[in-house]
Amino acid sequence: MMLHHKSSGTSQCLSLLMKILTGFSILSIASAWITPSSHFPNRSYISICERNRASMNIVSMTNAQQREEHVLEQRHSIEDLDDERRKLLYLERIGFDSTEINELLSAGPNISNLQRILTAHLLSVPFENMDQHTHPSDGTDTPIVPRKLEQDLPSLNVLKSIDKIIMKKRGGFCFELNFSFCWLLRSLGYNARLALADVGCEQKTPAHVVVLVDDISSLHNNNGVSSEEPSLLLDVGFGLPGVCEIVLPLQNNVVMESYGDRFRFDTIDSLSGRDSSRTAASKDVSIATTNRFDTVLYRTRIDTGIEEPMYSFHSMDALDFGSNDFAKGLERVLTVSPTFNEKRICVISTNHGHITLGSNYVKWVEQWETVKQIDLPTETDWRLALKEHFGVTLIP
Repeated sequence: MMLHHKSSGTSQCLSLLMKILTGFSILSIASAWITPSSHFPNRSYISICERNRASMNIVSMTNAQQREEHVLEQRHSIEDLDDERRKLLYLERIGFDSTEINELLSAGPNISNLQRILTAHLLSVPFENMDQHTHPSDGTDTPIVPRKLEQDLPSLNVLKSIDKIIMKKRGGFCFELNFSFCWLLRSLGYNARLALADVGCEQKTPAHVVVLVDDISSLHNNNGVSSEEPSLLLDVGFGLPGVCEIVLPLQNNVVMESYGDRFRFDTIDSLSGRDSSRTAASKDVSIATTNRFDTVLYRTRIDTGIEEPMYSFHSMDALDFGSNDFAKGLERVLTVSPTFNEKRICVISTNHGHITLGSNYVKWVEQWETVKQIDLPTETDWRLALKEHFGVTLIP
């Protein structure tokens, strides 16, 4: 009887243990199933900042895990790959699957696909300046991440920028993003070139770069003969206070609209002939930029109705990646620009606007109105939001 009783008790214990293990397995599978993907072009995810602290601890990586992931990333560099492999990885990084990639490659350069590539890039690669800042610890397991060493800061090396975007799943600011984007377009057969730009049309040292694309013939006249498009401007690296989401043809005073904002170009030579109703800001452009630039991009915001210059540039620029103009602009961004050196910036486009990560909040903006905001009281919360909404993990 005693032996029978002991056997029965053992069976009950084993049965209970199996139930616990089975339940744990189901919970693990469920947890893995509902954990949001960091691949965000579809934007259909739930904010990690809205979960409770216990859930946040489950999905956050330990320092050791972060370092292990970093080691895995470093096993392959973009420099180890040929251009064809880089191109395919870049298209995958911005959300294109194999079928879509084959369609892009077989179709060749055209405006429709150019818009697709622009949109995919804006939805997938954030505008950010994490490398030039020290990220504090808040006394928890969240470690200090120091500012990058000089040799690891953003540079004019386009392969370094491409490696950062593709292999490290990071973003960057204008030089990194538009350099990489220009390289991608060239690899796809587009006649893309780089132009120096002056944000606000008043900088002593211009520190922006835009991409211009030439020779796309996709329009036809009544006889079915191709007619050449004007040059096109694309910009995946403008960042705050918003982004231009559409391909813009370089035609004077042709108004293009994106999410309610209106955009148009004007040549600087023509500004002096405008009537007195021209805004003071626009008149100042011709004085500030005549010596270097010939074109201004204007934006009229939907919320204010006021037209302001976004930046000026030269429509015929075709600068090399290592241009001295770019070197001066990059130095300004990394050393003296208050916009980049006094605060951490991270912005990414959505299907209806953009998401901005502030000093202690993350907010969703549509047509210049904040439609949602979540406070981030600790550095741990801030890092989790950076990972969840922008796909960026800071490695100590």
